Amino acid sequence: VEGVASISDAFDTDFSGSLDAVSALTNSLGVDAGKAMDLYTVAMQRGLDVNGDLGDTISEYSNLFGDAGFSAEQMFDVLEAGSANGVLGVEKAGDAVKEFGIKFTEGADDQRAAFDALGLDYDAWRNKVNSGEATIADAFFASQEALSGISGELDAGALAAGLMGTQAEDLGKTLATSLAESEGAVADVSGATADLGVQYETLGAMFEGFKRKFLLAIEPIGQKILEIGQEFMPILEIAMNAAGEAITAAMEAAQPLIDQFGDYLTTVAVPAA
Repeated sequence: VEGVASISDAFDTDFSGSLDAVSALTNSLGVDAGKAMDLYTVAMQRGLDVNGDLGDTISEYSNLFGDAGFSAEQMFDVLEAGSANGVLGVEKAGDAVKEFGIKFTEGADDQRAAFDALGLDYDAWRNKVNSGEATIADAFFASQEALSGISGELDAGALAAGLMGTQAEDLGKTLATSLAESEGAVADVSGATADLGVQYETLGAMFEGFKRKFLLAIEPIGQKILEIGQEFMPILEIAMNAAGEAITAAMEAAQPLIDQFGDYLTTVAVPAA
Protein backbone atom coordinates (compact mmCIF):
# COMPACT_ATOMS: atom_id res chain seq x y z
CA VAL A 1 0.00 0.00 0.00
CA GLU A 2 2.87 2.36 0.71
CA GLY A 3 4.06 1.83 -2.87
CA VAL A 4 0.65 2.93 -4.16
CA ALA A 5 0.99 6.10 -2.08
CA SER A 6 4.37 6.74 -3.70
CA ILE A 7 2.85 6.30 -7.16
CA SER A 8 -0.01 8.65 -6.32
CA ASP A 9 2.39 11.27 -5.00
CA ALA A 10 4.84 10.98 -7.88
CA PHE A 11 2.25 11.18 -10.66
CA ASP A 12 -0.47 13.17 -8.88
CA THR A 13 -3.08 10.45 -9.30
CA ASP A 14 -6.02 9.48 -7.13
CA PHE A 15 -4.86 7.08 -4.41
CA SER A 16 -7.97 4.90 -4.39
CA GLY A 17 -7.96 4.67 -8.20
CA SER A 18 -4.31 3.58 -8.19
CA LEU A 19 -5.02 1.03 -5.47
CA ASP A 20 -7.94 -0.37 -7.48
CA ALA A 21 -5.71 -0.71 -10.55
CA VAL A 22 -2.98 -2.54 -8.63
CA SER A 23 -5.56 -4.82 -7.03
CA ALA A 24 -7.04 -5.61 -10.45
CA LEU A 25 -3.62 -6.61 -11.76
CA THR A 26 -2.95 -8.93 -8.83
CA ASN A 27 -6.41 -10.50 -8.91
CA SER A 28 -6.72 -11.00 -12.67
CA LEU A 29 -3.23 -11.40 -14.11
CA GLY A 30 -1.39 -13.48 -11.55
CA VAL A 31 1.26 -11.00 -10.43
CA ASP A 32 2.11 -10.10 -6.87
CA ALA A 33 1.54 -6.61 -5.49
CA GLY A 34 5.16 -5.54 -5.94
CA LYS A 35 5.20 -6.54 -9.61
CA ALA A 36 1.80 -4.92 -10.16
CA MET A 37 3.00 -1.61 -8.71
CA ASP A 38 6.20 -1.71 -10.76
CA LEU A 39 4.24 -2.35 -13.96
CA TYR A 40 1.90 0.51 -13.14
CA THR A 41 4.83 2.81 -12.34
CA VAL A 42 6.63 2.08 -15.61
CA ALA A 43 3.40 2.53 -17.57
CA MET A 44 2.96 5.94 -15.97
CA GLN A 45 6.57 6.84 -16.72
CA ARG A 46 6.10 5.86 -20.36
CA GLY A 47 3.14 8.20 -20.74
CA LEU A 48 0.28 5.70 -20.91
CA ASP A 49 -1.82 7.94 -18.66
CA VAL A 50 -1.77 10.84 -21.13
CA ASN A 51 -5.58 10.92 -21.17
CA GLY A 52 -5.90 10.29 -17.44
CA ASP A 53 -7.64 6.94 -17.95
CA LEU A 54 -4.89 4.37 -17.35
CA GLY A 55 -6.01 3.41 -13.85
CA ASP A 56 -9.66 3.07 -14.84
CA THR A 57 -8.72 1.06 -17.93
CA ILE A 58 -6.63 -1.37 -15.91
CA SER A 59 -9.42 -1.77 -13.36
CA GLU A 60 -12.03 -2.35 -16.05
CA TYR A 61 -10.16 -4.57 -18.49
CA SER A 62 -7.64 -6.61 -16.45
CA ASN A 63 -10.09 -9.46 -15.94
CA LEU A 64 -10.84 -9.56 -19.68
CA PHE A 65 -7.15 -9.71 -20.54
CA GLY A 66 -6.61 -12.37 -17.91
CA ASP A 67 -9.51 -14.51 -19.12
CA ALA A 68 -8.18 -14.27 -22.69
CA GLY A 69 -4.77 -15.58 -21.61
CA PHE A 70 -2.72 -12.38 -21.77
CA SER A 71 0.14 -11.97 -19.33
CA ALA A 72 0.39 -8.68 -17.44
CA GLU A 73 3.32 -7.66 -19.63
CA GLN A 74 1.37 -8.45 -22.80
CA MET A 75 -1.56 -6.38 -21.58
CA PHE A 76 0.70 -3.38 -21.12
CA ASP A 77 2.22 -3.98 -24.56
CA VAL A 78 -1.28 -3.66 -26.02
CA LEU A 79 -2.09 -0.57 -23.95
CA GLU A 80 1.20 1.04 -24.97
CA ALA A 81 0.47 0.30 -28.62
CA GLY A 82 -2.88 2.00 -28.14
CA SER A 83 -1.37 5.12 -26.61
CA ALA A 84 1.71 5.34 -28.84
CA ASN A 85 0.00 6.52 -32.00
CA GLY A 86 -2.23 9.11 -30.36
CA VAL A 87 -5.31 7.85 -32.19
CA LEU A 88 -6.46 4.97 -30.06
CA GLY A 89 -5.76 5.52 -26.37
CA VAL A 90 -5.47 2.87 -23.69
CA GLU A 91 -9.21 2.52 -23.08
CA LYS A 92 -9.96 1.94 -26.76
CA ALA A 93 -7.10 -0.54 -26.95
CA GLY A 94 -8.69 -2.45 -24.10
CA ASP A 95 -12.04 -2.30 -25.84
CA ALA A 96 -10.49 -3.63 -29.06
CA VAL A 97 -9.24 -6.70 -27.19
CA LYS A 98 -12.63 -7.10 -25.54
CA GLU A 99 -14.44 -7.05 -28.88
CA PHE A 100 -11.92 -9.45 -30.42
CA GLY A 101 -12.57 -11.91 -27.60
CA ILE A 102 -16.34 -11.66 -27.91
CA LYS A 103 -16.21 -12.21 -31.67
CA PHE A 104 -13.77 -15.10 -31.33
CA THR A 105 -15.87 -16.84 -28.71
CA GLU A 106 -19.00 -16.47 -30.82
CA GLY A 107 -17.27 -17.42 -34.06
CA ALA A 108 -18.41 -14.22 -35.79
CA ASP A 109 -18.68 -14.42 -39.58
CA ASP A 110 -16.88 -11.13 -40.21
CA GLN A 111 -14.00 -12.21 -37.98
CA ARG A 112 -13.81 -15.50 -39.81
CA ALA A 113 -13.66 -13.60 -43.11
CA ALA A 114 -10.88 -11.37 -41.76
CA PHE A 115 -8.85 -14.39 -40.64
CA ASP A 116 -9.30 -16.02 -44.04
CA ALA A 117 -8.22 -12.82 -45.84
CA LEU A 118 -5.11 -12.69 -43.66
CA GLY A 119 -4.22 -16.27 -44.53
CA LEU A 120 -5.12 -17.63 -41.09
CA ASP A 121 -7.20 -20.75 -40.51
CA TYR A 122 -10.03 -19.57 -38.25
CA ASP A 123 -11.38 -23.00 -37.40
CA ALA A 124 -7.90 -24.29 -36.60
CA TRP A 125 -7.30 -21.38 -34.24
CA ARG A 126 -10.65 -21.83 -32.51
CA ASN A 127 -10.00 -25.54 -32.12
CA LYS A 128 -6.59 -24.87 -30.58
CA VAL A 129 -8.08 -22.40 -28.13
CA ASN A 130 -10.96 -24.73 -27.23
CA SER A 131 -8.54 -27.59 -26.61
CA GLY A 132 -6.25 -25.47 -24.45
CA GLU A 133 -3.38 -25.66 -26.91
CA ALA A 134 -3.53 -21.88 -27.42
CA THR A 135 -5.26 -18.86 -25.92
CA ILE A 136 -7.39 -16.08 -27.34
CA ALA A 137 -4.36 -13.86 -26.71
CA ASP A 138 -2.32 -16.07 -29.06
CA ALA A 139 -4.99 -15.74 -31.75
CA PHE A 140 -5.13 -11.97 -31.22
CA PHE A 141 -1.37 -11.52 -31.64
CA ALA A 142 -1.32 -13.81 -34.68
CA SER A 143 -4.05 -11.76 -36.34
CA GLN A 144 -2.32 -8.47 -35.54
CA GLU A 145 0.99 -9.71 -36.90
CA ALA A 146 -0.71 -10.75 -40.14
CA LEU A 147 -2.62 -7.45 -40.31
CA SER A 148 0.55 -5.39 -39.91
CA GLY A 149 2.02 -6.98 -43.06
CA ILE A 150 -0.71 -6.17 -45.56
CA SER A 151 -0.79 -3.19 -47.91
CA GLY A 152 -3.71 -0.86 -48.62
CA GLU A 153 -5.25 1.16 -45.80
CA LEU A 154 -8.82 0.56 -46.96
CA ASP A 155 -8.34 -3.18 -46.77
CA ALA A 156 -6.66 -2.81 -43.39
CA GLY A 157 -9.57 -0.80 -42.05
CA ALA A 158 -12.13 -3.37 -43.15
CA LEU A 159 -10.06 -6.21 -41.75
CA ALA A 160 -9.53 -4.40 -38.43
CA ALA A 161 -13.28 -3.93 -38.16
CA GLY A 162 -13.81 -7.61 -38.85
CA LEU A 163 -11.32 -8.59 -36.19
CA MET A 164 -12.17 -6.06 -33.47
CA GLY A 165 -15.48 -4.40 -34.30
CA THR A 166 -16.58 -1.39 -36.32
CA GLN A 167 -14.95 1.06 -33.88
CA ALA A 168 -11.56 -0.29 -35.08
CA GLU A 169 -12.20 0.43 -38.76
CA ASP A 170 -10.57 3.87 -38.78
CA LEU A 171 -7.46 2.45 -37.12
CA GLY A 172 -6.50 0.26 -40.03
CA LYS A 173 -3.30 -1.53 -39.10
CA THR A 174 -2.08 1.22 -36.74
CA LEU A 175 -2.58 -0.87 -33.61
CA ALA A 176 -0.98 -3.87 -35.28
CA THR A 177 2.18 -2.02 -36.33
CA SER A 178 2.42 -0.28 -32.94
CA LEU A 179 2.25 -3.64 -31.22
CA ALA A 180 5.42 -4.75 -32.98
CA GLU A 181 7.17 -1.63 -31.70
CA SER A 182 5.88 -1.87 -28.13
CA GLU A 183 6.57 -5.58 -27.60
CA GLY A 184 8.59 -6.04 -24.43
CA ALA A 185 8.33 -2.36 -23.48
CA VAL A 186 7.60 -3.23 -19.84
CA ALA A 187 9.65 -6.42 -19.62
CA ASP A 188 12.12 -5.08 -17.04
CA VAL A 189 10.23 -3.23 -14.33
CA SER A 190 11.78 -4.58 -11.12
CA GLY A 191 12.29 -1.90 -8.48
CA ALA A 192 10.60 0.86 -10.47
CA THR A 193 8.30 1.89 -7.63
CA ALA A 194 11.02 1.81 -5.00
CA ASP A 195 13.18 4.02 -7.20
CA LEU A 196 10.55 6.73 -7.49
CA GLY A 197 12.00 10.02 -6.32
CA VAL A 198 8.92 11.93 -5.25
CA GLN A 199 9.34 15.67 -5.68
CA TYR A 200 6.69 17.99 -4.25
CA GLU A 201 5.90 21.15 -6.18
CA THR A 202 4.09 22.94 -3.34
CA LEU A 203 4.21 22.96 0.44
CA GLY A 204 0.59 21.77 0.53
CA ALA A 205 1.41 18.81 -1.70
CA MET A 206 4.35 17.91 0.51
CA PHE A 207 2.23 17.88 3.67
CA GLU A 208 -0.49 15.94 1.88
CA GLY A 209 2.10 13.30 0.99
CA PHE A 210 3.40 13.21 4.56
CA LYS A 211 -0.14 12.91 5.89
CA ARG A 212 -0.88 9.96 3.62
CA LYS A 213 2.32 8.21 4.64
CA PHE A 214 1.57 8.85 8.33
CA LEU A 215 -1.90 7.34 8.01
CA LEU A 216 -0.43 4.32 6.26
CA ALA A 217 2.20 3.97 8.97
CA ILE A 218 -0.37 3.87 11.79
CA GLU A 219 -2.75 1.62 9.85
CA PRO A 220 -1.69 -1.52 11.79
CA ILE A 221 -2.82 0.09 15.07
CA GLY A 222 -5.77 1.88 13.49
CA GLN A 223 -8.27 -0.80 14.51
CA LYS A 224 -7.11 -0.65 18.13
CA ILE A 225 -7.43 3.14 18.15
CA LEU A 226 -10.93 2.79 16.73
CA GLU A 227 -11.87 0.25 19.41
CA ILE A 228 -10.59 2.54 22.17
CA GLY A 229 -12.42 5.48 20.67
CA GLN A 230 -15.66 3.52 20.51
CA GLU A 231 -15.20 2.33 24.10
CA PHE A 232 -14.86 5.87 25.45
CA MET A 233 -17.36 7.46 23.06
CA PRO A 234 -20.29 7.23 25.54
CA ILE A 235 -18.21 9.03 28.17
CA LEU A 236 -17.18 11.70 25.67
CA GLU A 237 -20.80 12.16 24.59
CA ILE A 238 -21.91 12.66 28.22
CA ALA A 239 -19.12 15.18 28.79
CA MET A 240 -19.90 17.08 25.58
CA ASN A 241 -23.62 17.13 26.37
CA ALA A 242 -22.90 18.45 29.87
CA ALA A 243 -20.58 21.11 28.45
CA GLY A 244 -23.19 22.06 25.89
CA GLU A 245 -25.86 22.44 28.60
CA ALA A 246 -23.52 24.55 30.74
CA ILE A 247 -22.69 26.83 27.81
CA THR A 248 -26.38 27.20 26.95
CA ALA A 249 -27.25 28.09 30.57
CA ALA A 250 -24.42 30.62 30.72
CA MET A 251 -25.54 32.25 27.48
CA GLU A 252 -29.13 32.51 28.77
CA ALA A 253 -27.96 34.09 32.01
CA ALA A 254 -25.79 36.57 30.15
CA GLN A 255 -28.45 37.48 27.58
CA PRO A 256 -29.65 40.66 29.45
CA LEU A 257 -26.07 41.95 29.61
CA ILE A 258 -25.58 41.16 25.91
CA ASP A 259 -28.77 43.06 25.05
CA GLN A 260 -27.70 46.06 27.14
CA PHE A 261 -24.29 46.09 25.48
CA GLY A 262 -25.92 45.96 22.07
CA ASP A 263 -28.14 48.94 22.94
CA TYR A 264 -25.08 50.85 24.13
CA LEU A 265 -23.20 50.21 20.89
CA THR A 266 -26.20 51.40 18.90
CA THR A 267 -26.35 54.63 20.89
CA VAL A 268 -22.64 55.29 20.44
CA ALA A 269 -22.56 54.40 16.76
CA VAL A 270 -25.60 56.50 15.72
CA PRO A 271 -24.98 60.30 16.05
CA ALA A 272 -27.67 62.37 17.67
CA ALA A 273 -29.95 64.17 15.18
